[in-house]
Amino acid sequence: MQKNVTRRKNPFRKVSGRPFVRTLVIIAVILMMAALIPNFLKFSNLMNVLRQASIIAIPAIGVTMAMITKGIDLSTSGVIAFAPMCVIVMYHAGIPFALCVLCGILTGVLAGLLNGLLIARVGVLPFIATYVSGTIMLGLTMVIGNGGSVTGFPKGYTQIGNGSVLGIPWSNIIMLLCVAAGALFLGKTKYGNRIYALGNNESVIRMEGLSPEKLLIAIYGIGGFFSAVAGLLLSSQLSTVHPTQGNSYQLDCIAACILGGTSMLGGSGTVINSALGAIGIAAMRNALNLLGLHPYVQNLLLGTLIILIVAVNVLLKQREKRQQEGFNIRRADT
Repeated sequence: MQKNVTRRKNPFRKVSGRPFVRTLVIIAVILMMAALIPNFLKFSNLMNVLRQASIIAIPAIGVTMAMITKGIDLSTSGVIAFAPMCVIVMYHAGIPFALCVLCGILTGVLAGLLNGLLIARVGVLPFIATYVSGTIMLGLTMVIGNGGSVTGFPKGYTQIGNGSVLGIPWSNIIMLLCVAAGALFLGKTKYGNRIYALGNNESVIRMEGLSPEKLLIAIYGIGGFFSAVAGLLLSSQLSTVHPTQGNSYQLDCIAACILGGTSMLGGSGTVINSALGAIGIAAMRNALNLLGLHPYVQNLLLGTLIILIVAVNVLLKQREKRQQEGFNIRRADT
């Protein structure tokens, strides 16, 4: 005799985003750019778009995790500049380059862990904690680099940012590896499920005997790691480090996550969708550059895009909530 088996609902089940909104926006952006710029769809230009997207998609992994927990990470620009500055200064001091790179990545991790401690243990709002830490790192980068660019990376290091294998830039390969690792961690592990649970209902985490504070600290530490990797990759592409080189990527990372469907209200979002959003943002940046628009105008357009997408997501959530409340009322009446 066959028994009926009732599956226990997973309290860490993730909440899906709205992929149709993301897909329509990205397709519309690409078609519009292709119509405005005849050379936009050339293979060489598309490879350049993906190369630019790598510096957005990699730190967006950590930003996605922070936003899922109803937080935000505004320290990405500081880490992107500070981590490679530490590497080049240590290298000029005679320290083996491999050790310099390791220390640069650890710098990003420590910065992220500090953000997590301020948010989880001290109670500082994520917006304030990450913004201040990012500003401090930008200031330290200015001091260490005397306010200017610092060059002198080994040739093999710069080849990573500008070289390719079988026609595929190393930057794109590194991006794919990072996105794959982040997607597997967030979507296929118990820790990823706990991140979604933290954004949906923190009490569920506590009922499972887990510590939301430790989880938050780890999340921001992961974000610091990916921001440091992006900073090192950017410095290898530019063959130099400048204190302000990460400034535009703070807005771009947030825009990529929102364009990819990550909710500012927490609980939903995926790394792969954010990576697709990063490609959309890089495509817009590339097209606007080809059109000769000033970076300030580009930021204005991106900021407007963020506001529009957030407004649409909020309206859709409010509509779903009203529909759910109406359904509950009808079910109660019956």
